[in-house]
Amino acid sequence: HRQDTKAVGVIQLSDLHFNELIDIKTNKYDFDVASKRIYKLAQEAKRYFAIHNITDVFVFLSGDMLNSDRRLDEIMAMATNRSKATFIGVQILENMLVDLNQNFNVHVAGVCGNESRISKDYNWNNDIVSDNYDFTIFNILRYKLKNNVGINFLGLSDKHEEVVCVNGKNFLIVHGHQIGKDI
Repeated sequence: HRQDTKAVGVIQLSDLHFNELIDIKTNKYDFDVASKRIYKLAQEAKRYFAIHNITDVFVFLSGDMLNSDRRLDEIMAMATNRSKATFIGVQILENMLVDLNQNFNVHVAGVCGNESRISKDYNWNNDIVSDNYDFTIFNILRYKLKNNVGINFLGLSDKHEEVVCVNGKNFLIVHGHQIGKDI
C-alpha cells in the first residue's frame, strides 16, 4: 500500500495478550485494563496526529492479540475461554479503530504471532500460520468494518511477516519470535 501525503501516523499494537488475567498487589491486567490502555493510547495519538495535520493513520497489529493456553499457568490465568476472549478483543480493537476513524483515514495491517496459535504446536509454514487467533481477530474486524468509509484493511494477516510501504518507507511488520530462525 502506498500513501502519498507528507506525514502519516503509525500505531503498533503487539502482545496485547487479551484474556490474560493478572491480579496481584503490584500488577493488574484484564480486559478492562486493556481497554482503558488502548483508549488512552488512541486519545493521546489523536492529539499528537492532529498537531501534525495527519490525515492517515496506519495501525499495525504485530501478533499475540490473545494469550496462550497451552501451559498450566496460562490456563489458570485465563479471564474466560478463548472463543469469548476473541470477541471481547475484537470489540476493544473495533472501538479503537472507529474512534480513530472519526478524525483520520485508518489503514490496518497485521501478522500472526506465536502465542495466539490455535493448535498446540507452532508451524513455520506460511500456509498453516493462519490457524491463529490473530488471523481470526483481524478478519472479524475486517468483516465488521468493511462498510466503514475511511477504514481500509491491508491483506489478510495470514503471514509471519508483512512489508507495508508508506510514503516510500518500508515498515516490516513482524512479531519477532522468529528472528534468528527465519531471517
